[in-house]
Amino acid sequence: MRTESKSWIGIAVLVFGLLTGVHAAGQGDKQGEALLQAAKNSELVKGDLKAAIEQYKQILARSGTSRTVAAKALLEMGQCHEKLGQAEARNAYEQLVRQYADQTEQAQAARARLAALGGAPDRTAGTDMAVRRLLSGAAVDARGEPSPDGRYLSMSDASVYPAVWDIETGQKRRFTRKDNWSTVMQILNSRWSPDGKNIAFCLVGKDLSMEIWIVAMNGSEPRRLAPGVPLDWSKDGNFILALTGTPPAAPQMSLITVRDGSLNTLSTAANPVFSWSAVLTPDGKGVVYDFPQQEKAQARDVFLLSIDSREVMPLVKHPADDRLLGWVPGTDIVLFASNRAGTQDAWALHVAGGKPQGEPILVKQGLGQISPMGFADEGSFYYGLGVSIVEVYEGSLDLAKGTVVEAVRKIFQRVVGASQSPEWSPDGKYLAYVSQRNAGSGSQSILCLRPDKATEERELPLAIQSFWHLHWSADGRAIFATAADKENQGLFRIDTQTGKLDLVVQSGSGSIIKTFAVSPDGKAVFYGHFQWEKKLLTIVRHDLETGQGTEIYRQAAPPDITGLALSTDGKHLSFCTLNIPADQAYDPANAATNLTYVIRILPAAGGDTRELLPGKIQEWVFPVWARDGKSILFGGRISGPKEAKREIWQVPAEGGDPQKISSDVVGKNIQLHPDGRRIVFTSGTTSNEVWVMENFLGLLKPAR
Repeated sequence: MRTESKSWIGIAVLVFGLLTGVHAAGQGDKQGEALLQAAKNSELVKGDLKAAIEQYKQILARSGTSRTVAAKALLEMGQCHEKLGQAEARNAYEQLVRQYADQTEQAQAARARLAALGGAPDRTAGTDMAVRRLLSGAAVDARGEPSPDGRYLSMSDASVYPAVWDIETGQKRRFTRKDNWSTVMQILNSRWSPDGKNIAFCLVGKDLSMEIWIVAMNGSEPRRLAPGVPLDWSKDGNFILALTGTPPAAPQMSLITVRDGSLNTLSTAANPVFSWSAVLTPDGKGVVYDFPQQEKAQARDVFLLSIDSREVMPLVKHPADDRLLGWVPGTDIVLFASNRAGTQDAWALHVAGGKPQGEPILVKQGLGQISPMGFADEGSFYYGLGVSIVEVYEGSLDLAKGTVVEAVRKIFQRVVGASQSPEWSPDGKYLAYVSQRNAGSGSQSILCLRPDKATEERELPLAIQSFWHLHWSADGRAIFATAADKENQGLFRIDTQTGKLDLVVQSGSGSIIKTFAVSPDGKAVFYGHFQWEKKLLTIVRHDLETGQGTEIYRQAAPPDITGLALSTDGKHLSFCTLNIPADQAYDPANAATNLTYVIRILPAAGGDTRELLPGKIQEWVFPVWARDGKSILFGGRISGPKEAKREIWQVPAEGGDPQKISSDVVGKNIQLHPDGRRIVFTSGTTSNEVWVMENFLGLLKPAR
């Protein structure tokens, strides 16, 4: 197996694309308590035990039920089963002990009832498997891990502070003060120590350095351990499995001593193994991880690396895409995700002596494109899930009058999902956009080409792994797109007949190209080049005939820019960036609350920029030029009264006050039809969710 030289690009995209915080889920569960009281009324007052049991089941299946209410419901349900003489009583008590050991009073009562019924609780008792959603929202952070006792989730607060979320109370606790944590760009991959007393996490600095820090639950200040990204703790708490190395070189898998930060690199020149998803075996003698089946392949298998011999042994080897989810605590079971049955499902495999025992067992179908968060000690599996429903909308405006001519409406799409970057062809006869579809263990980018006013469209699957923006070529015969395939990130040209991609400009190591514009004469493209290693952002004019690039603008980076667009005469560029005062430095921790945004106008030949609406724009916007070149249109929020919706605004290109055109729901990336009146954009919802899968161990029989 070999590594790819661009392996750190994923973390860089994550740093700049996933700046999320966490919303607390409330201070209690008043509704759950009310439902619990109603069930008790059926049990104790009405004497209808069967009805009470059904009510307790509904409480347990309810999204958002607190751990306290759930434990009480299980205890009462077990007592109802006992009164009816039913064996299900044991199942309820065993589930309580296994999943809610932190609910001391109820857990002790359940143990007492189990003892009275004869025998101790069995970890693999046959209780019903359940899948519950714990958190949902645009700001939810699903990159942490459950505490060993299942009471907390580690995460970040406002993206830059280590924190934990109490599953029972919905309260969040931050572990450091703002005034001593000002150099942080992002918090990633928080991991609990086995005793639940410490959390290791990756601190991404403003200089894009990545360091492992450890914070204690007792409130002491975090301490720096070593460069890297934590993946797992050893069971004795003495070592941390981590990704180490200096970008842009490929990451290495290493063991870091918690006491002094000393490093034991597991990768070798002959066997340079690494993975973003890896765990130590329970005996600490090996590492389980997933890795591409062959160089540059998307499909993966699951392997076991011996720490002593450095020998690699396959655990899950199959033509399907298999991804590690983790090792279930206290068992011989490795859980992994696979698309071998046509959907993304959870499978389990017994492992003994470093070898698979028997065939994998299907645990849960239709799991989706999840990101594993880990296990509580009692065996419940926690994972993150991204949900996105973004669709294409169309409307019509009279920019001269600043009014809406035709209200926005949804354009029919065959598959609802995440649609991006809609734009009409230069002659207005076709609409193009990219649709992200679930495909096995990943997603598939589909270029959709729809004749204007039609409902049928042609679809071209794209051989890319990530997509940012598209624009038509000036002659309408091709489409340019910023994307990443298996080998390169940069600007591509797409053949609209075949979907074939040709690389036009490569971003290069330590950089990324996302936003761009195509000149009206078809001779050049202009692109923003974010070079994070050099802390530099440039705008480059690329001559399509000669392949030569000419820099016409530069600024310190971060921040980035969005919405690079050309006026219809090709003489001026516009883009959006943060409005940072000259006497201040960029602080990503405060950008969301303390800084505003600005639209800049840049001569296409290069030169000084001028600003539109400084201090008034409250979010990233994507400006687009009116056909007459006299004004600029965008969707977003302007300073003033807080509105629940984004609005469509128009501002004179020469400067002046903005004019609100519409308060209809509107996305950011508006594009104008060549007739200068019709608009198209995307709008919808995206959120991150945290789920837990419980009681699945009862489905797994011991390996033969």
